[in-house]
Amino acid sequence: MCSKKWLEITFITETIGFFMSVTSHSFLLFLIGKSDKRKFGSYKYLMICFSALGIFYSSCNFWCKPNVHITETTFVIFTVLEHWKMSKFYGTVSISIYSSCFAMILCLLTVQFYYRFISVTTPLTLTEKFSWRTAPRYLILVLGFSTVWGSLTFFVNGPSDLKDIELNPEFQKVYCLDSTDFAYIAAKYFYTNSQNASERIIHWPSIIVISVMTPMMSATFSCLLFFGIKTYSSLNKTRLSSASKKDMQHQLFRTLVIQTCIPTIFMYLPVSCLFYFPLFGFTVPELQNLIPIFVSIYPCLEPLVAMYFIRHFRSKIYGKNIRIHLWTDMFQVS
Repeated sequence: MCSKKWLEITFITETIGFFMSVTSHSFLLFLIGKSDKRKFGSYKYLMICFSALGIFYSSCNFWCKPNVHITETTFVIFTVLEHWKMSKFYGTVSISIYSSCFAMILCLLTVQFYYRFISVTTPLTLTEKFSWRTAPRYLILVLGFSTVWGSLTFFVNGPSDLKDIELNPEFQKVYCLDSTDFAYIAAKYFYTNSQNASERIIHWPSIIVISVMTPMMSATFSCLLFFGIKTYSSLNKTRLSSASKKDMQHQLFRTLVIQTCIPTIFMYLPVSCLFYFPLFGFTVPELQNLIPIFVSIYPCLEPLVAMYFIRHFRSKIYGKNIRIHLWTDMFQVS
């Protein structure tokens, strides 16, 4: 019997996650703006970019309202059109933009770790590798990474008659949705031979997409591990010029470690299950319901980690500094 219960639960969770993410990221941006540039150096601008992207990612999630469905041969990311009264085409576009934002987050997180790695191992080259002159390189990297991901999602994993044949009756049976009620992108790894129902034929476009996206995810995750391990090793060996500098490096590194564990649990693992379960014929209904919930909660956790583990932010929140800044701003406005 069909039910929309999990669609409603996901909708509520994504709405709450959006408002929590915008609030926490905005507050972190306020704290960063009130901080002296000398406290964080050029890393301040990297944190601003990451928070701004977090707000954009949450906005795309809120606009798209993605849901997940997994069969023995297919994974589907879909949106219910009645939420925003979109056409099927624009629904597919919204999912593709959302997917590209996912890739953008992974790439920018890697750039953050690279910054920490350079600042600890070769600090004298930091201004050479991270400046306004080199910023276009990282911008091209992040945008190129997300564009490839989003383009594959839209042009290759977009809707097709072959996918409609399987998904339309499936969604009517499971979610009480007609074919006009939802838009989707999907990777269908296998389909049945029309003349021999027992024969499964490989759908090569979907296989090619997953063969491209897997190295992209693996590359970002491998870079996180490499830069993280090297940074940790260097922090233990290097004697910085002052205890305060070393303490700040440790604070930033602890923050990045936690900020890596969070996307690993809330993004890498769920999306890996989404990609590979149908490839091997696995279906776990409980997991498919949790994937969009985990992904919607993720953005609001990142700024909370930074505000807690970086002592400068924590002291502003618990101390008097934040009240002084707020009072000053109110006085200036009045």
